[in-house]
Amino acid sequence: MLTVKDLTGARQMLFESSDTLDPEVAAESVDLINAWERILAEPVIAQSDVPAFNRSMVDGYAVRASDTFGASDSLPAILRLDGEVAMGHPADHPLRPKTCQAVPTGGQIPEGADAMIMIEDTDDFGDGYRYLNRSVSPGSHLIFKGDDIRKGEVLLPRGITLEARHLAAAAAAGLQEVSVRRRLKVAVLSTGDELAAPGTPLLPGQIHDVNHVMLMSMISGAKALPCSYGIIPDDFSLLKDVMQQAKAACDVIVLSGGSSVGARDHVAEAIEATGSPGILLHGIAVKPGKPTLIGFCDGRPVIGLPGHPVAAWFMANQLLLPLLYRMQNIPLPQPKMIEAILRQRIPSNHGREEFILVKLSGDITDSPYTPVSAVPVFSKSGLITYLSRCQGYLQIPRDCEGLDEGSLVQVTLMDNDFSKGDE
Repeated sequence: MLTVKDLTGARQMLFESSDTLDPEVAAESVDLINAWERILAEPVIAQSDVPAFNRSMVDGYAVRASDTFGASDSLPAILRLDGEVAMGHPADHPLRPKTCQAVPTGGQIPEGADAMIMIEDTDDFGDGYRYLNRSVSPGSHLIFKGDDIRKGEVLLPRGITLEARHLAAAAAAGLQEVSVRRRLKVAVLSTGDELAAPGTPLLPGQIHDVNHVMLMSMISGAKALPCSYGIIPDDFSLLKDVMQQAKAACDVIVLSGGSSVGARDHVAEAIEATGSPGILLHGIAVKPGKPTLIGFCDGRPVIGLPGHPVAAWFMANQLLLPLLYRMQNIPLPQPKMIEAILRQRIPSNHGREEFILVKLSGDITDSPYTPVSAVPVFSKSGLITYLSRCQGYLQIPRDCEGLDEGSLVQVTLMDNDFSKGDE
């Protein structure tokens, strides 16, 4: 780590050496129920008109509009009731002049009808007729065949992220499954003899592996498929074997822990032994996260993250997530930023870009109209609970000589949870 790059250079190196998935090749068909938040690989073409028939928008009577002209409370139009259309079934016969047929909301109107009149605008005196107290124009209270979409039209364009509303539209158009991009497979490995799985009793000197859960969740949020390879002890041969398995099965490999220079840190050695060209960069001019490494093993990007959770979180956000979005050919979501007044001086950190966690107070939702205060949280990078209790962070450039109290700063929000987090 004697020669380090800045964060921008490290990200560029990662991008230039990584191939994006070919959306034409990397596709699979899935049923609609399992397609939520998947990326559409091919446009969805409507298989039928939606709706497939002329439908009523109200409970009432199907009529010929011309039979209602001039109707009013004082001089109602009188039409003979000539049947009822059952929901889910067509009419038994066409609508005859001077007659009406009862149709429920969503029901198919009979041939010959061109309007619906609501039941509350009619009277039923039990004599087999309906008395219409108002007139309706052609098309009143109707949805016509194909009003939503016509058969053969593009219903959903390629490349969108499928949400519930898209899937509902696909179902309405007669589809059972859609073609989506194959999810990028990301191997997640934790390294270290000191790690224990969450929920298991800790032996003396052990800590729970929080990075694994954190990274698996972040990868899922980036629309990729996290593949857990568990906790690997500080054993070079075992780590190399697991990495070979991960390389064969996954598109990207992410390790946490073991990236520092130490006698028992075998990550760099294992990356070199897993494939060519091996490590491209070990060390980034950033705090926290300097020990981060970047490598490639026979075309597979490898990112080695620090074991300290806060450093791992920042580097995953700055390197891993942009890589995953780029490889999947989808835009990287931009975090929300707000202006805030810094309530404590931040000393300089020469030579490294620095990320500072902050707690926010004030009405964040009303920024910039309501002043928001930012209080820096100077924590060690291993203290994960500080990360969960903060709402945002500052980025301080490498050449900045510190920030004074009272400065107006740009804060990147970590999520949409605007709770104060200090109760």
